[in-house]
Amino acid sequence: MGDISTVRLLIGDTSETFFTDAQIQLFLDMSVVGDDDFLAASVALRSMAADAAIIAKLEKSLNTTVDRRQIPDKLLALANSYKAETEETPQIGIAERAYTVFNLEDILANKVIREGS
Repeated sequence: MGDISTVRLLIGDTSETFFTDAQIQLFLDMSVVGDDDFLAASVALRSMAADAAIIAKLEKSLNTTVDRRQIPDKLLALANSYKAETEETPQIGIAERAYTVFNLEDILANKVIREGS
């Protein structure tokens, strides 16, 4: 099950600077697998990279140079590694086949028991 604080830790947003809890929950809801922390972190990092790309620039002041142009690339690389982590992690799935109406009722009852609704 996805956890907002875990996603925040993965993306380095523990002080809630970039995203609200509602936005992090939206990233969790967007994950295809269902509440996957790494996939949600990947989506969040892609969003951060898009924002960083807008303001990425090279700043020079006296003897100091600050290059922010590489930030989006680094965020995307981290996002890709989190996505790869999700894709490489095996997902557990159980298939139940309905042969009769009674068997189908059992399958539906088991689903209610597992999911609680």
